[in-house]
Amino acid sequence: MRIAHTCARCGFDLSRIHAPVEPIYGLPVVVCPNCREAVVRRRHPVQARWRQARAATVSIVLLGATVVVAAIFAGLLIGLSVGLRTVIGRAESRGDVFWLDEEVILIGGLWSGAAVLAGAWLGVMLPHWRWWAVLPLWVVALWSAMVVSGAAEMMRIVARGESVDLVSLAWLRWLEQRGAMALMGASIVPMTAGYMVGRLGAWHAGRVRVRRKWRHRTAMRQRRHT
Repeated sequence: MRIAHTCARCGFDLSRIHAPVEPIYGLPVVVCPNCREAVVRRRHPVQARWRQARAATVSIVLLGATVVVAAIFAGLLIGLSVGLRTVIGRAESRGDVFWLDEEVILIGGLWSGAAVLAGAWLGVMLPHWRWWAVLPLWVVALWSAMVVSGAAEMMRIVARGESVDLVSLAWLRWLEQRGAMALMGASIVPMTAGYMVGRLGAWHAGRVRVRRKWRHRTAMRQRRHT
């Protein structure tokens, strides 16, 4: 059922008449076919609340999806960095040239691809941020996740009642993970390439959105004058 809308002068029912957007003020205006009075169509509170609820729901869903995707990319980069450092150490212990090792090439390719995809995703989601602020913050977040993981492992050891030297344990943990953390820092190079591609895609999508809106307004103006 349509929301009631009547002419302010003659009382004619305007609810079934299309309301094109006025080009100067941007308001939906209906011209009464009976008395030619121009009446602004206002949005009913029920429709306004529904639109607000829908916008809030979409925002919450997008925020949740963003958090999930960020966690997935963070887990991928951390896991691949640790795995890459492990196979590099394994190749070096055998006396091989590590950049020619098949495992290093495979995991290194996956690591580079994940970094490029993470950078592209950041470029699409945060195109209004400066790249020199986004990417270092992302790397710092990965480092923080590694530190928190190590601290949680130490807390579990303490909770089990084992008598250990926490300083020595933390130092050993640092020696084990410093190679992976260095690779996380190096991932900023492929991430920058992906970020630029994602930012270019976001810019192009914005241009397409603006053109589509302009075409819609032009069609509304033409429909009004016909």
